[in-house]
Parts: sequence; C-alpha cells; structure tokens
Amino acid sequence: MRRTTPFFLFTIAVFAALLLPVLVQQGMFLDGVTYSAISHNLANGLGQNWNPHYTDTLYPEFHEHPALFFIIESGWFRIFGHSIWIERVFSLSMAVIHCWGIVLCWRLFMTDKRFRSYFFLPILLWIATPIVFWSFQNNMLENLLSCFTLFAVYFISRGLLSSKYIFSALGSIFILFGVLTKGPVGLFPLALPILFIVAFGQFKDKKLWLHAILFIAFTCILFIAVFTLYPEVAQNIEAYLQQQLLPALSNKREVTTHNRWSILGQLLLELTLPIVVCLVVIIFHRMRKTLALPLFRKEILFFLLVGISASLPLMVTLKQRPFYLVPAIVYFSFVFALFLLPFLQEYVERIPLVAIKRWHNFSLVLLLAIVSFSAYNFGRYSRDREMLEDIDIIRKSVPANSVIGSSSSLWESWGLVAYLNRLGGYSLDQSTQPTYFLSEKNNPPDSNFLSIYRKLPIEMKGYVLWEKSL
Repeated sequence: MRRTTPFFLFTIAVFAALLLPVLVQQGMFLDGVTYSAISHNLANGLGQNWNPHYTDTLYPEFHEHPALFFIIESGWFRIFGHSIWIERVFSLSMAVIHCWGIVLCWRLFMTDKRFRSYFFLPILLWIATPIVFWSFQNNMLENLLSCFTLFAVYFISRGLLSSKYIFSALGSIFILFGVLTKGPVGLFPLALPILFIVAFGQFKDKKLWLHAILFIAFTCILFIAVFTLYPEVAQNIEAYLQQQLLPALSNKREVTTHNRWSILGQLLLELTLPIVVCLVVIIFHRMRKTLALPLFRKEILFFLLVGISASLPLMVTLKQRPFYLVPAIVYFSFVFALFLLPFLQEYVERIPLVAIKRWHNFSLVLLLAIVSFSAYNFGRYSRDREMLEDIDIIRKSVPANSVIGSSSSLWESWGLVAYLNRLGGYSLDQSTQPTYFLSEKNNPPDSNFLSIYRKLPIEMKGYVLWEKSL
C-alpha cells in the first residue's frame, strides 16, 4: 500500500460527504431546477436542440443561455428515464469527470514521480471550496462549463509541452463547447499559450509563439466554420447575446452589486481555507527557519495566471454571482496544492506505517458512514419541502402538461414555476382563465372569482387549487 493511499481514500470520503447527502434528497436551487426542466422538456420533444422550451407562458423559446447544457442533459433523460434523480446523477457525474481532469493536469505537470500520487491534494482543496460543492449539489451550468474549460486547459497545455498541434486542436474544440454552454466566459483558455510563455519564461522560443498563433487561428476558424455550417447554432448564440449578455454588460438587467471588485472579494472568501492553511505552514516553517522558496514556482505562476484569466473578466459587469467563479476555482486549487506539496510530502514520508494503516482504516470507515447516512436520507427533502409536497398533491388532481391559472404574485414565484414544470410539465398563466387555478392559501381570490371557480376538496399547506365550475 502506498503511503498516499489513505489520503486518497480520505479525499473520496470528503467528496462523498459534500455531495451525496444533498444529492440523494429532493429540493434544488432555482437555477438547477429550471435547467433540468428545460432539459427534460427537450427530451420530451418540447422545443428544439438550439431553440429550447421552458413553459408555455414563460420563455416558450429560452435563450437566456446557450443551449449545449440542455442538449447534453436531455440526452441523459432520453437514455436513463425521467426520474428527478437523473439530473442529480448528471451533476455528480460532472464532479467525477472534473476530478479526472484534475488528475490528468496534475500528472501532466508533475514530472517528478515522487509527487504524482499526490493528485488527491488539488481535488481535496477544490471540492472543499463552498461554492464548488454547492454548485455540484444544484445542477448548475458552471459544472459542465468548468469540465469543458478544464479539459481545454489540459489539452492545450499538453500540446505546448509536447509541441503537438493535435492536442491544442482538441483544446480548441473544448473551448467551443464551453462557449456553447455559458457564452464568452468559456473563452479564457484562449490566453493559455501566452500565459504559458510568461510563466515558464519562454519568451525567445519561436516554436511556442508559432504554436500560440496557429492555435488561436485554428480556434477562430473552428468557430467560424461551426457558425457557418450550423446556422441554428449561430442563431442560438445571437439570441443569447441580444437577450442576456449585452443587456448584462450594459448593466440593464439583474444588477447584483454596485462594486465591480466584489467578485474578487467573493473569490478570496471562497479560498479562505487554503489561504489559512498556507499561512499556518509559512508561519510554522519560518519559526523553525526551514522555509524555502516554493519548489514549483513556474507551475504555481502558470496556474495562478490561468485562475486570474478565468475570474478577472467577471468584473466587466455588475451582474455578479459567486457561482460564476466555479470554473476558476480549480486553478487556484492547483496553486495552493503545488505550494503545500513539498511540506505534505515530507510529512507523509515521516508518518509511521502503523499510523498510515490506522488512517487508511479510518478513511474507509468514514466513507462507509457517509454512504450509509446518504442512503438513510434518500428521498427526503433538503429544501422546499412544503412546496414539493403541495406539488405532489396537485399532480394527483391536474393532468400533466396543463396550463394552471394564477395571480401575478404567484406567477412570479420562480421556484414554484420551475418545480411545477419539472415535476408535471405545468405552466402558470396570469392572463387567462384555464380549467384549473392556483392561489395562495393566505391570499383568497375575490368574490367575482368565486362565481367562476370552485375549491377542490384537497388540503395543501401553502396553496389552494380551484376548478372551473362552469
């Protein structure tokens, strides 16, 4: 058994602890439910691949984001069925694939075989970041985007290190996938060759400069070819730019902050744990007068520059959300892991074998306990319990895919809209009088309404369901 095996098992246990107990329960953040509803509709033939459909009354043509995420997730519904657990397995799979990408990048840059088995360290630092595990708990677009950009970074880096253009070309394809998932935020790997040259001090290497030029040229040609050969893809991106991106850049919609620097403050907050760990290590070794310069200085600078290139552009708009940082976090995890690696390796080599075996057994027991706890919580509620229980009651009384009337305030209850559509294909309508009507329990309709609808004899916690009496 390798000395690092118990630490790898411990990382698996932490990974499972931060994802499984939530993913096995019902309830999800609004955006994640919305994305799964759109993907589910696409799997059911509602909408087209590059022209997705949300509800009959809200975004019947959905262009708030590019469509690739919905196309891929809809494939999971087509293959594995229509259970609510499909989007959760999809999200978990994205996290696992992300770990694979981390391992590939680690082994690519870790030429010293002594350190190659420490790939668990960047994975541990990455998954322990609060916004990362929250995002993968909630089926966010950034999960898929982060996978695409990570593999773009891997293949471009491999192409630069090996001087093989085929790998950089693969990186270009993953950049395209990233853009078709979340727009221009997926373009940051384009700067990778320049960042590589700067970080590794290869300013006079003409082959690298030629590689960079050819890579950027190929990427541009690839984008032009796709948008020319597939006009529906170009139309989808154009609609997204007009409907979402350009208004956001001009701060005309969903302004979430009045300080462009707030996203960087959020980044520092998310990275509190590794920053504190590194500070403790620095202080400890300075006190012992054993602190030396980082062993992987060039690699640290490279990943630091990549992380900055993935996060700094987010300052261009006042529409900022913490989960926008998810694609950048992994590169800062590499930075901290590379800094801590020599200290950890020295520590691990000094641990007695008896302690190694005990840590191995502890990690196995911990993993078993987490899996058991997750199985115990299967099917319970992580959030929105009352709303979900009421929707289960509605599904027993209202035919699937129906339009349900509602007040304007209820129509703007976006969580309810998302759950109703994902679980029953329902659409809320505030402007007509369909067969069924939903009102809030503490906000009864007026007397004119009572002459048209009758209350159905079912009890719900937050809502009242009505049926036309005429």
